Amino acid sequence: NSGLKPDHRWQIEGDYEWHFWDKGALLLTYLHEDIKDLVDYIPLGNGQDGPGNVAKAVNDQYGVEFNLPLAKLGLDGGQFKTSLLWRASALDDPVTGEIRSISNANSRRLRFEYLQDMPALNSSLLLGLQLPFVRPTYRIAQVTKLRVGSYFYLTWDYKPTPDLAIQFQVNNAGPYHGEFEQDFYAGPRNIAGVSRTNDLNLTTLQQFRVQLRKTF
Repeated sequence: NSGLKPDHRWQIEGDYEWHFWDKGALLLTYLHEDIKDLVDYIPLGNGQDGPGNVAKAVNDQYGVEFNLPLAKLGLDGGQFKTSLLWRASALDDPVTGEIRSISNANSRRLRFEYLQDMPALNSSLLLGLQLPFVRPTYRIAQVTKLRVGSYFYLTWDYKPTPDLAIQFQVNNAGPYHGEFEQDFYAGPRNIAGVSRTNDLNLTTLQQFRVQLRKTF
């Protein structure tokens, strides 16, 4: 699409931060975006679609960051952490005219983590849990929804000497399940119904990563 333009966003953001127990913190955030010329899928003619500009859209994000040190509860060096983000977007669908969310945007990001510092071993261990989310995509004759299930991850940072750091990381520590659902329409979604549906179930494999950093 040769006429594609970058989007413009007016943002209003606010936050509230509260500190407690030396290293404890609670952060609440809110972001509102008024978006002009949002890049999304639009009809291009002759039954085709592609990236184009939607005149206007809105996006709201609500966030919670929480860090709870556990020393007062008997776990020296332990911290419980959460990172929670919800998204609520809206635009007039360029095909149907109905209100829908922005394509390719995750509905939420919800993470819970436990961090344990181990000074005697020159290391720290992080255990994390990511909760499910949905990522929809809307095209002229197709709607796709990627649903990702919960999964665990683990990170161990080890610093045997002041100039050497080693990180071991495991993603998908317990293989998670996802779903890839596609609704195909007999024509543009404003005039045709669903002609077939593909529903693919996915199971991931564990991912392992080792990183070494040496300073000179």
